[in-house]
Amino acid sequence: MVLARLRSKLMHADDARDVAADVMLGFAGFRGECKPETFAFSVMHRHLAEFHRRRLRRGPVVALDDVDELADTGPDATELADLAARVRWGLEGVDEVFRPAVALRLRGLGPLQIADALAINPNTTRSRLARGMGQLKARLALREGGLAS
Repeated sequence: MVLARLRSKLMHADDARDVAADVMLGFAGFRGECKPETFAFSVMHRHLAEFHRRRLRRGPVVALDDVDELADTGPDATELADLAARVRWGLEGVDEVFRPAVALRLRGLGPLQIADALAINPNTTRSRLARGMGQLKARLALREGGLAS
């Protein structure tokens, strides 16, 4: 019921499953003060709103493969090639534990697909993505600030 509702609200099935998993984890706080269905929909709406807020703050995910393909055809080919080179450089500085998850995310895979590919728990995947992307952003910020070569 929750998953079906989320699929109608979100474009990607992986995103719907991720939010549904968060809703199920939210049941740890269920105290029986209302119907389980009411609680589930309340938690679902809260997680759905948070998902959309995160999506708006983060912006679109660009896969490195797409950047390489567009580099030869687009009017901003030099800019795209430079972006891909900077991201690859930044990825080299990410800890080895987090690097595979971040690399797969940059290729366009979702957290559940990454968890399957790396044979790890989805929650571990999300944690590694958060930490690894943080390291990548910090390294790229250092480069942009002229502090790294």
